[in-house]
Amino acid sequence: MNSTTRLAVLLATLAAHSAAAAVVLQLPPFLASHMVLQRAPAAAKLWGTAAPGAKITVSGDPNHPHAPPISASGTAGANGAWTVSLPPQKASVRVQLKVSDGASSVTLEDVAFGDVFVCTWEALIVCTPSVCLR
Repeated sequence: MNSTTRLAVLLATLAAHSAAAAVVLQLPPFLASHMVLQRAPAAAKLWGTAAPGAKITVSGDPNHPHAPPISASGTAGANGAWTVSLPPQKASVRVQLKVSDGASSVTLEDVAFGDVFVCTWEALIVCTPSVCLR
């Protein structure tokens, strides 16, 4: 192997290694502190990206006075995408969730489990104040 080939192999190896090391555990911006997740009987889901094959764990604060212990895990796929379904939670507030891939973690503060309603603009158009207040 000549020196040019060795240099090319070395650079390719370093580039691949640094690209893999650059993959960081991430959640979408709307999965953040101060959010509301659906309470039982539904199972709330968290998702994001991490290094391919990384084991993702989600755990709750074991000392929370009103929330049962939360523990769930999943694995990032070949493209780095992962989804973790949390066990159904009773209504609770000020829950702390820690999402970890073993190398890094994200802590979500002041999470509430409750009823989540999705409202759309179309519903507002159909029900104008003069019609809705009758």
